[in-house]
Amino acid sequence: MKKLAYSIDELAAVSSLSAPKIRKDIREGVLRTVLCGTRRLIPLSEVERYLGLTDSVEFIQVSSPEEFLSTIELIK
Repeated sequence: MKKLAYSIDELAAVSSLSAPKIRKDIREGVLRTVLCGTRRLIPLSEVERYLGLTDSVEFIQVSSPEEFLSTIELIK
């Protein structure tokens, strides 16, 4: 069964990053966590994003269909 979330120490073990580095990234907002009771866990989706295992998606807000189309043209 695939893990749905990792503790800081578990993430350090599977990623070869140090626990202090992971804690620093949490403090600086680079890595998002959730609290489960008193435990701080890192959801699988956040682990994948943090380690670069998934494509990064950036959302933009547009006010009209024309603005959307011009934005798509800029991305191409």
